[in-house]
Amino acid sequence: MPPSQPHYRWAGEHTAGRPSALVALLRSWAVGLAVLLGLQYLLRQGISQQFGAAEHADDTGWRLFLLQLPTMACALLATLAAARVHPSPHRERPSSHLVACLTAPIATRGVVMTLRWEESAVGGIVAPTVAVLFGCVIAVVVDMSMDGRG
Repeated sequence: MPPSQPHYRWAGEHTAGRPSALVALLRSWAVGLAVLLGLQYLLRQGISQQFGAAEHADDTGWRLFLLQLPTMACALLATLAAARVHPSPHRERPSSHLVACLTAPIATRGVVMTLRWEESAVGGIVAPTVAVLFGCVIAVVVDMSMDGRG
């Protein structure tokens, strides 16, 4: 390419083996979403078969154990997976890295709240949202400590 013509880097273009910012972002989102949905499916199936969630629906301790702790664990692991997949040249920018690792669990929580808005009480909205946010915060702290930034 002649030096007089500017070269614009397209979203899918790679330079020196490094993916563009958009490709890196999409890859982190895909990994986070896959981990989140896979873990939620496995945990929900295992918990409902092992403990019978309907039997303990009125007990607050059991509800915390059966619903909120798995929600927090899924958000934590999905955020951590998305954060670890986000490649090095892009993870140094905190805003880009936070968008890459937090989008899948927070967006999924937003979709679930939107779809179940009429059938949810205040406790059904606040408790899972706090569990997701708490899992995300723990994952970001763990990711920063793994990188030596924390």
